[in-house]
Amino acid sequence: MLQFLIESPEVANAMATVASAVLAAVACVVAVISLRVSSKTLEHQQAHNVLSVRPIGSIVVGDYENQLFVKVVNNGVGPLLVTSIRVSDGPEPGKALIDQMPELPPEVYWTNFVEDTSGRTILPGGELMLLDLEVGSSKSIGQFSIARDQVREALGKLSVEVTYSDVYNSKIDPVARDLKWFHRHQ
Repeated sequence: MLQFLIESPEVANAMATVASAVLAAVACVVAVISLRVSSKTLEHQQAHNVLSVRPIGSIVVGDYENQLFVKVVNNGVGPLLVTSIRVSDGPEPGKALIDQMPELPPEVYWTNFVEDTSGRTILPGGELMLLDLEVGSSKSIGQFSIARDQVREALGKLSVEVTYSDVYNSKIDPVARDLKWFHRHQ
């Protein structure tokens, strides 16, 4: 066979050309397959990235003899971007939770509260305290007890809804909670 190719250089050139064309076609097929695999891998990676920074919001309440609080907690793995916090069933719908509360007795003070929540960010594992009343912020335990009971009464009538998103601005269902828990002592 080698002798035949040496004696017929035209046949040898034709065979080399055909072999080159076949190899080029195989290389093109491999390149197209590689592009498809890369594209699918990119899609899966992007979906994973979105899911791996998803916040999980919850509304947590605390009702103790020495403290009352309402807070928003991020139990997810990505930042929680607060869009809005809506308080309903109160005397001033649409206003902040602190605006729904009764006036405190003399020498009793809020430990912590927040009015404007728009644009707030809660890091993973973090919290946004909406309202906090502790015995340590009062000069009299008797006055604190009166305030605590008045605040319990007011909170028990309310509902809170938090609308939020993640860093990709994905649609996430709002989290809502009625605050009837504060009426369990009645």
